[in-house]
Amino acid sequence: MSLKNGLLLGTKFLFSGTLIWYFLSKTDLGATAAEFQRLDILATGSAIALIMGQILVVSVRWTRLLRAIAINLPYRPILRVIVIANFFNATLISSVGGDAVRLWLLTRFGVHLGKAVNGILLDRLAGLFGLLAMMALGLPMLMEIMAGNPARWGFPLLLIAALTGLAALLAADKLPTALSHWRLMRGLATLAADSRAIVL
Repeated sequence: MSLKNGLLLGTKFLFSGTLIWYFLSKTDLGATAAEFQRLDILATGSAIALIMGQILVVSVRWTRLLRAIAINLPYRPILRVIVIANFFNATLISSVGGDAVRLWLLTRFGVHLGKAVNGILLDRLAGLFGLLAMMALGLPMLMEIMAGNPARWGFPLLLIAALTGLAALLAADKLPTALSHWRLMRGLATLAADSRAIVL
């Protein structure tokens, strides 16, 4: 092992050890052990299986999505990135940390920064529209349950707004050419083209 690899490995152990020490110092181990003894093994195992299944499915989705925008990475590295990002999503305050890690790891694989950003944004949008599709399927039942409640119309309006937003995104690169000198608009145009590649 070279000196550089040895230093890198030592740094990783130090960082991991520091994290473990920090979390253990903030944890009441006695109370935690008592909670573990009260766990329902079947329910806990089912929850873990669902989480692992979700990670596998999200990895497949993201791999296919990235390939649609010409980022051809194998499944295994993508799975590794998703697992690492999930760790940071679970330990940091929000999911932004996980997305930042995904962005950093993609660029380490040689993906252009702009393409990497688009890949993450479009994955988020794919997840959002998956949830909206599920909401649309359950909308008739929901409208029946909330009959007489004016708030029920918020759900169809949300779906309409989401579809309008998607249509606007897909057409964002058709804006007047006079706006193309703005860097933000050029980025939005690239995102629109990538979005159409995925939708089509």
